Amino acid sequence: MTKALIAFVTCNKLAELTPDDQLAVRALDALGVQAVPEIWNDSKVEWGKYDALILRSTWDYYLHYDEFMQWLETIETLALPLFNEPSLVRPNSNKRYLRSLSKLGIACIETEWLENPTASSIQTALENQNWSAAVLKPAVSAGAFQTTVIHSNQLEAIKNLTGTWLLQPMLDEIQRDGEWSLIYIDGHFSHCVLKKPKQNDFRVQEEYGGIASAAFSPSTSRQSAEKILASFASTPLYARIDGVMRKQEFQLMEVELIEPSLFFHLAPQAADTFARAILKRLLPR
Repeated sequence: MTKALIAFVTCNKLAELTPDDQLAVRALDALGVQAVPEIWNDSKVEWGKYDALILRSTWDYYLHYDEFMQWLETIETLALPLFNEPSLVRPNSNKRYLRSLSKLGIACIETEWLENPTASSIQTALENQNWSAAVLKPAVSAGAFQTTVIHSNQLEAIKNLTGTWLLQPMLDEIQRDGEWSLIYIDGHFSHCVLKKPKQNDFRVQEEYGGIASAAFSPSTSRQSAEKILASFASTPLYARIDGVMRKQEFQLMEVELIEPSLFFHLAPQAADTFARAILKRLLPR
């Protein structure tokens, strides 16, 4: 019997996939599914030979945003199953989706939305919120790209920026307690991870010295996460809901539907669960 053949879509810097995704590849192999890494913007790839494509570590998509959007269109034109689906990926690629979720009653970190921000407009936003310091990040980004701390008394260093940017408060809760990541596979809760930044930093990513550990999901977080998932038109193959416990509630920071780390190494059953969810989507209905 011929094995099903799928592509784990990645980027040039992770041509052999992340260690976590290698766990998933092995779990798929045990189920009779061959998963092959393919670089999303490699023009030599023959996408049509695959039974399905799984977005996993396209960690540079935001640096080539227009090209990535065109790639999604190409995959749709070829009528290839892509997970997560383009209808989920497109809105998730721009942090404006947070505004839509906030309108649905999801508790989100308060945000000042700035178009082509200048030192003056940032100063006004800080004054509106009575923030002495805040975090500034572009609406299209990942991995803390171009994310900086802004202080009200140091704005002279700010150059005019283009596009949509988010200004959010510096959160003592992240530095003190950490940021929570709830991982869902095929709409079901899988596991929870607590990410903490290194001392005197606010970035929880491992490349900046952050540390992740397995944890029990905090109270109210799963109710909020499942309300978010219910707002989508289709069930994601995978989703990571990132937030912080603040003012006795779970406040959303990000919904990751494109290329998040899923921390399989911190949850022994998770790679197998992920593999079974992929197999389920490959089977004819």
